[in-house]
Amino acid sequence: MKTSYIKAFVLLVFLSLLSSCPKDELKQFNKNDKKPVETDAVKTSFKTVRVDKYGISISVPRDWEVKKGGGNPVIFARSADAGPNGPSANVVIEDLSQRMAPYDYLEANLITMQISLPDLKILQRGTGLHSGIQMAWILYTYPREEVLMEVLTYCQTKEYTAYAVTTMCPAEDFDRHKGVFVKIGQSLRIK
Repeated sequence: MKTSYIKAFVLLVFLSLLSSCPKDELKQFNKNDKKPVETDAVKTSFKTVRVDKYGISISVPRDWEVKKGGGNPVIFARSADAGPNGPSANVVIEDLSQRMAPYDYLEANLITMQISLPDLKILQRGTGLHSGIQMAWILYTYPREEVLMEVLTYCQTKEYTAYAVTTMCPAEDFDRHKGVFVKIGQSLRIK
């Protein structure tokens, strides 16, 4: 009898955790009217940027300037006509003390982010498979001086390492760049 209660409790905990984890994808819609919009990713030519030292690659628009660093970020890319607030993308790699799912990694970092950016507002977040790769993403805004920034981060984890691709620009320009940002985030590959 006691064993059946334990099994039922474990099953309830598992089901509640499963139902609380978002599974939806970032949709290609206009935030105001929820209708599909044509994205700039369809019209953009991309190039692959590799950092063999870390066994990673991402795709960025062909005309973006790219810098590879020895530390974090390991890749920094920005539009050729970017202002001080982007559009830009970067890849950061972090060693972990334990294995974590991508969504759990983003959630754990959210606490630190909210301390350093107290006006951060989460717009959406979720998980999904992209080309068979499990990823998590988070879309948020925060003020940078007098500019409201909108940021989309995609994350993957492998063993004891987290890989995060962050794209950003002023919030007023986000819908115009969203398709490119999604493509950049979903293009992350790890050997």
